[in-house]
Amino acid sequence: MATQCRRTRAAASTQPRLGSADIPKPTLRPLSIMKVPVAALAILLCAMALCSQVFSAPLGADTPTACCFSYTSRQLPRKFVADYFETSSQCSKPGVIFQTKKGREVCANPEDAWVQEYISDLELSA
Repeated sequence: MATQCRRTRAAASTQPRLGSADIPKPTLRPLSIMKVPVAALAILLCAMALCSQVFSAPLGADTPTACCFSYTSRQLPRKFVADYFETSSQCSKPGVIFQTKKGREVCANPEDAWVQEYISDLELSA
């Protein structure tokens, strides 16, 4: 048995030693190569599912963005009003929403005389 050990050591000493440049680099396993595309596909599918809800309404659809549930009880000073828009036909109550110069929105009754006057003024100045 002692002779076998000597042969093994002798055989090992005759083999060339490997330097750090000669060490083979580990290769990617097929399983780890597949993880990246599968993860990317899963993220893409989730993003598509979320976006489909956002873009499901047809272009130009009359979706209400603001509705009036009550009107202002007093007339706004004309110098505060910057713009206006009418509420959607899908709202339960018709209304005109005035936007003030400070960015506030105020609902008004479209049948009031002062509201009609402000709309005319804003249309002429536009």
